[in-house]
Amino acid sequence: MTDTPLRKFLSERQLTAEDFASDKGMSAWSVRHWARGDKVPSLQSQIDIEQATGGAVKPADWLGWTLALNSARQTGAAA
Repeated sequence: MTDTPLRKFLSERQLTAEDFASDKGMSAWSVRHWARGDKVPSLQSQIDIEQATGGAVKPADWLGWTLALNSARQTGAAA
């Protein structure tokens, strides 16, 4: 599975989910799940993430990641 946009952001900045969450007023549990790709953030959360990352992670990034993930799943299922 490809890294989520948030995981890439955290990795590039050497931040933990806990560091990012506490600094931005978000739940560390949610940030961990979004970063791992266990859950896709709601549109409002995507907007909050965009603001918290200074525009580095946009809602369109989540859409691209989701489409790529779905395409990979379909390709894998067809094989």
